[in-house]
Amino acid sequence: MVAKELRIGNWVKDNKGSFIPVEDITEKGINIEWYHELTCEAWDYDDLYPIPLTPEILHKAGFEKHRDSNEYWNHWVLKNGWCVSEWIWHCPIAGFEEKGVCYWGEEFIPMRYLHSLQNFYFCHTSQELPINL
Repeated sequence: MVAKELRIGNWVKDNKGSFIPVEDITEKGINIEWYHELTCEAWDYDDLYPIPLTPEILHKAGFEKHRDSNEYWNHWVLKNGWCVSEWIWHCPIAGFEEKGVCYWGEEFIPMRYLHSLQNFYFCHTSQELPINL
């Protein structure tokens, strides 16, 4: 993960697996201030990791599994109708999809991590994706 992939408000995890929101991005990388019991910790981007998209993470981002899901893919839909799909079949038919990758609409847009989904959603809606981690 590199600093240019992130925006303020993206979620990442630390080396202990805790989820942390990006609060500041500087020329030297990503600095995160995590306020816990009135203490402040700064994190270097080398100590932070992307959060893989999983059904649990999609659910925490407000997505619900749609009834049109089948043995090839799961459709994940927000209440506003915005949808991504997760390829789950063991052998992709088009040759370029990878198992576990989410994509949007008819266009293959690889999204393996939560920050990528957050950025993609913001780009298309001009709104932040509400996430309850």
